[in-house]
Amino acid sequence: MAGDPTRVFLSRRGPSWYRRQGLAIEVLQTIELKVITVNPLAPQSHRFDSRRLRDLIESAVPDVPVLDVLDSSYLALAK
Repeated sequence: MAGDPTRVFLSRRGPSWYRRQGLAIEVLQTIELKVITVNPLAPQSHRFDSRRLRDLIESAVPDVPVLDVLDSSYLALAK
């Protein structure tokens, strides 16, 4: 059991793998996810299609806004 979700790091296997093994990952305190931000620019590499990236995340995490930190609409929120 972890104190909260920020203490759980899964690098090799996702939560479903642990579930199939009969293990439950539990936390004492949940967090309320208000927004997800993405940066579609990979340093010294390539760009991701921002709209496609946001669409994929929005379909995986419904009811949570996904904002591109490089998009002009996001920059307008920061002002």
